[in-house]
Amino acid sequence: MHELVDLYSLCHGGYCPDPKELNGVVPGDPNIQATCVELEALKQYQRSKPNQQSARAEPASTDLCLRARLTGWECDNAFCKEGFVYTKETDTNYLGATNDRQKAALVWTSRASALLSLFGSSFILYTILRDQKKRKTMFHQLLIAMAIFDVITALAWFMATLPIDRYDPGYIYGAVGNSATCTMQGFFIQLGFTSIFYNVSLALYYTLVISKGWREFQLQKIQMYMHGLPLLVGVGLALGGLPVYDWIDYACHIQPFDPNNGKTQLWPVLVFVVVPLGLSIMSITTSMGLVYYGVFRQAQAAKKWSANSNSSRMKKEVFWQCLWYVLAFYVTWPIMFAVYLASIDIGGPYGLSVMVAFVAPLQGFSNFLVFVRPKIQKFKKEREKRRARSKKQQELGISTATPTSSIGNKHSSNGCCPFILGSSILSPSILVSTWTHAT
Repeated sequence: MHELVDLYSLCHGGYCPDPKELNGVVPGDPNIQATCVELEALKQYQRSKPNQQSARAEPASTDLCLRARLTGWECDNAFCKEGFVYTKETDTNYLGATNDRQKAALVWTSRASALLSLFGSSFILYTILRDQKKRKTMFHQLLIAMAIFDVITALAWFMATLPIDRYDPGYIYGAVGNSATCTMQGFFIQLGFTSIFYNVSLALYYTLVISKGWREFQLQKIQMYMHGLPLLVGVGLALGGLPVYDWIDYACHIQPFDPNNGKTQLWPVLVFVVVPLGLSIMSITTSMGLVYYGVFRQAQAAKKWSANSNSSRMKKEVFWQCLWYVLAFYVTWPIMFAVYLASIDIGGPYGLSVMVAFVAPLQGFSNFLVFVRPKIQKFKKEREKRRARSKKQQELGISTATPTSSIGNKHSSNGCCPFILGSSILSPSILVSTWTHAT
């Protein structure tokens, strides 16, 4: 006799009758044609007892309903379309999407965001790796590691729903994979969480440099911990999650439900997502608070000792760069933390689903915007100085192309030197280096 189970969650609200009442139809044959015959028998059974609602609550065999869910979409009959099992024609709602156009929008929103992150992270890697001096500093080494794992995250999210099992009964739009491809995507999405732990290391770096006054040679002594701990935790969690990766509508990762019985199982979400993310958010926020306190304290001291004003100004520049990296982190991960913590139902608001699909892969692009911020500021200052110099020369009646007087040369020189100093202040790495040598 087949094991009897409650199919309310297993069949997503549909009910199968007891196989004993199916006139000898025996479940167990994996052939699709046999499954379709059984589905037709179920349809006839339901029609024969239209007024007996209790009959719909009869338990069903695990073999029959699981196979119906897995292969029912291949059946071209009215019973499939009536919603007993999910089919390609059935309007299966998830994430608030009620049609294929909305589901496609979710997929391509995620892919567009992933492409932005892939571009941004690749730009960071190219810019740093081509500079031998930058490759040797702790700050840029941390950025390299973050960018590498952001690339992994972007590639995994770009696949979107492709790796999900194509025979999944929930009919996820764009799914063409199998259980192996789904597990692989889940592994790489989880591996991308290593970027979060490198954000913690970066926040610690800023705390040590600004609040404690550490220099590069001191930072090199803890290099093993700044890299080793994020790698150990990130890779360990990715490997540990292999048994529990499954589809989560957006892609494959940690599912808050047991796919075997439809019951809630929150421990994987807590262990692999909520706890690591929560601790990281608290660590980064605490580090940011310490950095702010350090800058504030030194700014107060600078008011008394004018000699320290330049150092205080430099620290403020470093503080703002640190703040922007933290905000880039906050764009993505606290939102994802809330989504996983709440384990939002698959019928949740569509607008929220689109937002989550966009921010999930966005970390790499957010870091890119922060990375190029000093370059943009440098460009703006250079343009302003050129305009001011040109205006001054025009007022003096001097050609900007061929300065002929000592007055023009004097103004040109005075316009140049402050700009050189200004441009050096804007680079995060030079900022820290200049400040540490000044102290």
